[in-house]
Amino acid sequence: TLTTETQPDSFDADGNVKVGYVGAFSYAEVVSGYTAFYLGIKSVVPNAVMEVKYTNSWFDIDKEGAAAEALIANGCVIIGQHADSTGAPSAVQAAQDSSNTVAFSVGYNVDMLDVAKTAALTSATNNWTAYYTTLFKAYEDGKEIPQNWAEGYDADAVAITKLGDSCAEGTAEKVAEVEAALKDGSLHV
Repeated sequence: TLTTETQPDSFDADGNVKVGYVGAFSYAEVVSGYTAFYLGIKSVVPNAVMEVKYTNSWFDIDKEGAAAEALIANGCVIIGQHADSTGAPSAVQAAQDSSNTVAFSVGYNVDMLDVAKTAALTSATNNWTAYYTTLFKAYEDGKEIPQNWAEGYDADAVAITKLGDSCAEGTAEKVAEVEAALKDGSLHV
């Protein structure tokens, strides 16, 4: 429902929808995370552009909140993050609550619905149980413990949290379709 008439600041001069990302550091893991976030958005909103703000800290509630606030002030309507606090989702929720701001949050590491009840759409998470199972099994079997271990949906090593109530109709079905394709190998990222 986002239009240039209802939210003119959420579009750039070329008519692209603005999204934002709060990153901890300009570091390979963060860059690959926001690249995946951006490409995911572009797969459903081809005319999206993204602005990234770094906090230079893995965990700083105030800096993450301030970065999200700055992105919202620049017109960003979805704020993703690769930083470890609730600062960005809380700031997005506060913006929603204090005005008619159209902005939503995609968190990182934990379910953000407790701090961003209507702003949180979902959060990317790691399932460390998948790694620990591999690690302890290797140890028990006397094998080398994997040092460079990167698994995905097919190993249940990554996931997203419950979808928030603000997600668009049809989101759950599309997510289930994509997750199944990632798991069966028919979709490669």
